[in-house]
Amino acid sequence: MFQSPLDILEIGPGYGAATLNFVRMGNVKSYTLVDLPENLINSYYYLRENFGGWNFNLVSLNNPASNAPNTFNFISADRFSSIESSFSFDLAVNSDSFGEMPGEVAVGYIDKILTLLKSDGVLVSMNGHRRGQYEITGLERVSDYGYSNFKILNFSYKSHFSSSYDDFGHCAICMVSGTSKQKIDANKYLDIFGDLFALGINKDIDLILSNFNDLSMSKGNLEQMQIWESVLLGKDVKSNDIVTRYIGYMRKALVDNTYSKSEEEFLFNALESPQAKYYVKLVKYITGRWVDDDIEDLKATPALGFLACDLIKYSEKNFVVKKVHVLIRKAHLAKKIFPRRPLRVPMILKIRQVFEKSRKRFL
Repeated sequence: MFQSPLDILEIGPGYGAATLNFVRMGNVKSYTLVDLPENLINSYYYLRENFGGWNFNLVSLNNPASNAPNTFNFISADRFSSIESSFSFDLAVNSDSFGEMPGEVAVGYIDKILTLLKSDGVLVSMNGHRRGQYEITGLERVSDYGYSNFKILNFSYKSHFSSSYDDFGHCAICMVSGTSKQKIDANKYLDIFGDLFALGINKDIDLILSNFNDLSMSKGNLEQMQIWESVLLGKDVKSNDIVTRYIGYMRKALVDNTYSKSEEEFLFNALESPQAKYYVKLVKYITGRWVDDDIEDLKATPALGFLACDLIKYSEKNFVVKKVHVLIRKAHLAKKIFPRRPLRVPMILKIRQVFEKSRKRFL
């Protein structure tokens, strides 16, 4: 796919961890980092310590970006739109930050990337939706990213998560040459998959997801996707598949405070997706039925143990801190189990503000 070496563009590199790994693989010609000025300071010094023999180019109105060998370009976010289309990239990367931006800003980045990639250039986007401080004005659906303007090479869930509050987003690998070759409405199914990922469902839908990427979805796959779409829209659907049972149980337990111990145990043991198993326990925590055995269940695997770190921590706090923590987690989970309902973000933000004030007083 790529001719060596590569010109790489990364939006939101943070302190430069991914940059470090790309360059160390030895297949990079130039690397352009775009971020807020305060973050660029961190990445500049971090990369300077690790690659002292490279050129460090601070892009400004009078100093354009350069694709000379062994060159780092540092561009503040407000100057990104000024990059000339004559400067092209083999690979563009973004991890998490598009989903935290106002929607129009994120789409503006992606539209610009489309003009900056070479004809066989690739965009790798690892992001979520309905997340961050811009949950009202941010991207509501995966389809809002505009991946269908590219040729979608692969769409899947993220293989890792950064915290227990993570939205378990998607990973889209897209080539600039040509639009999606899906014979079906790609956007519709990207949204269904994306909402399931946010609910913690991933490994349980591996087969259908693989067929989607291979352009080989069967009639049965399409019928199952239709069932899941109806469920995600809030409809009461009669189906015994594990995903539908999981969503139905989560809604009853969280909204109606109706739960079944046998169904809860069945889902925890039958689900293959670690995040979904964690959410089953999270509902138990939210509804005040958390016991020591639940901690041991979650510690059984490293993934579940990591996800549950905040539950284990706050289950031992005093009543006030724990109560506010429960309210935050409940609001956070509610937007996932009803992904097509309008967000009530002001309440979520208000709870978080109260929590931050209380945390300092009672911790």
